[in-house]
Amino acid sequence: MQKRIVDTLKQRNQDFTRIFNKASEFTYRLKINNGEPVFETVSEEFPVFTGISPEKVQQKGGYKEFIHPADVDKVKDHFKETLKGKSCTCTYRVKNAEDEYVEVVDYAKPEFETDNESITYICGAVSLAHKHKATV
Repeated sequence: MQKRIVDTLKQRNQDFTRIFNKASEFTYRLKINNGEPVFETVSEEFPVFTGISPEKVQQKGGYKEFIHPADVDKVKDHFKETLKGKSCTCTYRVKNAEDEYVEVVDYAKPEFETDNESITYICGAVSLAHKHKATV
């Protein structure tokens, strides 16, 4: 029984890693600074997808440039869960390059220090949830 549970958990982690590495829209790395997400880096696909420069979102409060205002608290809660050491997903709306909000799935995972105890960053991969526009 215990071996089956361990095997199931291993498979879940492999599936999560596979999904994380195949994000089709953009990836990011962020830290939490005084309770606020601050993007350290975003992939080169980010400005293509959102129409927003990386420099703009790498400032304090920059996440508000592209995350739907009604979803900001949901996204912050998503990051708080990840800071507990859990890989998790969250669906929310982001502004795309056409200035429309689209629904995405964010796959986030903690990045640990070499001591494997403290979390330094959150790494995420964002994919379209649906191939149609989300409602505002």
